[in-house]
Amino acid sequence: TITVNPTNTPILTFTWTASTDSGSGLATPAYTLQYSQDNTFVAGVTTTTCNTASFTTPSLSEGTWYIHVKASDALGNISAYSSASSGILIDTTAPTVPGTPSTVTTSPTSTTVISFTWTASTDGGSGLATPAYTLQYGTDPTFTTSTTTTSSYPTFTTPTLTDGTYYLRVKASDVAGNISVYSSNSSGILIDTTAPTVPGIPTTTTPTTNTTPTFSWTASTDSGSGLATTPYTIQYSQDQTFGTNVLSATSATS
Repeated sequence: TITVNPTNTPILTFTWTASTDSGSGLATPAYTLQYSQDNTFVAGVTTTTCNTASFTTPSLSEGTWYIHVKASDALGNISAYSSASSGILIDTTAPTVPGTPSTVTTSPTSTTVISFTWTASTDGGSGLATPAYTLQYGTDPTFTTSTTTTSSYPTFTTPTLTDGTYYLRVKASDVAGNISVYSSNSSGILIDTTAPTVPGIPTTTTPTTNTTPTFSWTASTDSGSGLATTPYTIQYSQDQTFGTNVLSATSATS
């Protein structure tokens, strides 16, 4: 056979070394063929003829197919059947679609390396390829611009990523070359490793008789994950170096 095994092509072309006949010569047609998914050619057998040492099947169903051939001469003498061909597995069904990738990393995160897992694909025909999975990841949820890589297992750990919101999707391939559609996108994982801007210098009225003075400052900004619910941690002291007698508090506002 000249067909890759296993294959996702349902039409197979077989060739063999031609018979010879030094007497009456080969008949027309010269060859009788049988092909079947039964390598003993007892059940499910299709019989046909051809005149050359080559035969192309009609479209076949999925499964492992075998063929053997015998030759006849012009006087009706018939050879024994050849040995059966090696089984050719036809697999035209793609693997199941991988599950939606997920991660235990909570978004937003300052972690720059993210590990994803997904429910593994299955394939009842030729089996999953090695590597089985093709992945795309990036900050574009449409994956028009993205990084493509592969994995042999239903898990993937990214290289170090820069700040941004990342998505990942995955598809599976089998040995015969069938490919599933892509999974749904993972939830966006926001990576933010950049601190907020430094708050402005706190100010208040001084000197003052107020024993509970109010300080205010220019608010910080954060273009990544945004400020926390209580974003400010305050230290106050009579030591301007904040080396001793330091008191602490938090504030939701500036």
